[in-house]
Amino acid sequence: MRFLIVLLFLAFYSSRLFSQNPTMLQDPLSSKRFNTEKYAAIRGTPFLVDKWLSGTAETVKGKYDGIELKFNVYDNTLLINKDDEPYELNENINSFTLNTGKQLLLFRKVKTSVDFNSDVYLQVLAEGNINLFKFHIKKLAEMSEINAGIVQTFTNGAKYYIEIRGVLQSLKTDKDTIIKLQPSIEEKINLFIKENKISFKKEDDLIRLFNFMNANN
Repeated sequence: MRFLIVLLFLAFYSSRLFSQNPTMLQDPLSSKRFNTEKYAAIRGTPFLVDKWLSGTAETVKGKYDGIELKFNVYDNTLLINKDDEPYELNENINSFTLNTGKQLLLFRKVKTSVDFNSDVYLQVLAEGNINLFKFHIKKLAEMSEINAGIVQTFTNGAKYYIEIRGVLQSLKTDKDTIIKLQPSIEEKINLFIKENKISFKKEDDLIRLFNFMNANN
């Protein structure tokens, strides 16, 4: 009888753990090999970071952990290191993380909106009543060089977005625009900006400000 009770307890505990954690998946679907020569003639890199980073990827089925990833910003695609070969992930990835060694970057898929013709991955900078996102941009620039002719180069850019009650909108990173997001605590925001010498040109300061606003909403 005691043995039966122990078995029932273990079964109940295991089911609780399974329901509280996402299913851990083993082998991501990745049938399309990435052509490493695709951008060989272009200077710079299409990737956010030009080396493999450890990370995770979450789908509707569950979560892949302990994998190596690269984020192709130019094509908005995610690559996985499979047997030392780059492959495009074929699955519908809802979110993923990249560990740079200095920080853990979280990206979330945002559905097609006014600003985006297709689903895109945005970096999550702050979460709460107001979600703050960063849209990484890679563009091709052309310049004429003596002896080389027209040379193409990847250039970096970024835009910021906020999400309020499920609605995504672009953000002008200036004081007046941001204060209008929460006018009820305008005095607190102004005091926080003054005491912490917040610069609206520094991303770390923007993150601190939005974390403060979310905590005081």
